[in-house]
Amino acid sequence: MAPVVVEGTNNNDTNELPTTATSSKPDSSSMSSSTTSAIQESATPPPPPADTTTTSSDNDPEEEEDCFGSTLDHSSSASSMATSASAAIQAINGTIYPASGTFQGVSVAEEMNPLRRSTMEDVHRVLPVFDNDPSMSFVGIYDGHGGRDIVDFLATELEKNIAQELKVEDGASIPDKLARAYLLTDVQSCQAELMGSGATAVTCLIKKSVKKTEGGREEEVVREIYAANVGDSRAVLCREGRGVRLTYDHKADDGAEQARIEAAGGFVLRNRVLGILAVTRSFGDHRMKDYVVGLPYTSTTMVREEEGGGGDPFLILACDGVWDVLSDDEAVGLVQGLWEREGGRVDVDAAGLLVQESMRRGSSDNITCVVVVL
Repeated sequence: MAPVVVEGTNNNDTNELPTTATSSKPDSSSMSSSTTSAIQESATPPPPPADTTTTSSDNDPEEEEDCFGSTLDHSSSASSMATSASAAIQAINGTIYPASGTFQGVSVAEEMNPLRRSTMEDVHRVLPVFDNDPSMSFVGIYDGHGGRDIVDFLATELEKNIAQELKVEDGASIPDKLARAYLLTDVQSCQAELMGSGATAVTCLIKKSVKKTEGGREEEVVREIYAANVGDSRAVLCREGRGVRLTYDHKADDGAEQARIEAAGGFVLRNRVLGILAVTRSFGDHRMKDYVVGLPYTSTTMVREEEGGGGDPFLILACDGVWDVLSDDEAVGLVQGLWEREGGRVDVDAAGLLVQESMRRGSSDNITCVVVVL
């Protein structure tokens, strides 16, 4: 079954879902000249491609990531390693957040993956009430490479900049303001001289508002998901039992991204930018910033509200440690299966299940997952 994709920034008209298109070039009135230049020089990619899943190490954005696999005593028996791995998988437990004004609950799980990685470079953020506004919630995952400097910077500064941009009354759309916040944060990380590391990111701002019906006589409460990402961290919405991708994987094997990099004077070798980095957009990576830009893909999706538990039941955010081994539909199916076994309870550890399954399937990266019950 082919995946469903959601319309986002600069998408064409062939997508199947009725979502709101957003401009590829945000208003630069409140940004520095360097940020404005970054927008002008960056091309927005086409709609998300067909869902693909691979376990190839080429999808890892790190150039040379140390891991326990290179230092283990290779004389250890396979059965002993399998036992250790199985015990580690079973020990994974997520954290459950209670309902807020915009969602029914959230589960979060993360795993360093010690048989493959010696450090944890993922960070997640769950803010049930964003910027003291009960009508907004914020969730995000930042997947670092080359150290934790950039992800630790993002953990505080990105949401501050998003909150600041949302307050600017200049007529810009929310997706445009998200893009400005991403670019501003990237510029600030350079000014802070965080030169040696980078990070992919996926964020979703969930906003509840009251709007008039088509006839204009009645009001209805609606929720919208404003998604943004750089790199291969991804957000997937469950709709009618299928995975609907709200983000775009910025990878070096993408034709549009290759064309953008080559137009800027760079090259892609062995599906890596300059032969080094497997992602084409990120925070940080400032020594490659002419080619690895911080301009995000954005999309706007209205949550379908249906009686009896239908509509859009949940949203998954995860880093590539999940998506390298699970397809969009597989991840959605696992969560739906857990709900069925638990009698439809929303306070279940869905994120923990996805992290466990990613470990079982041999994910070679840090693994972080957030499941938002809508």
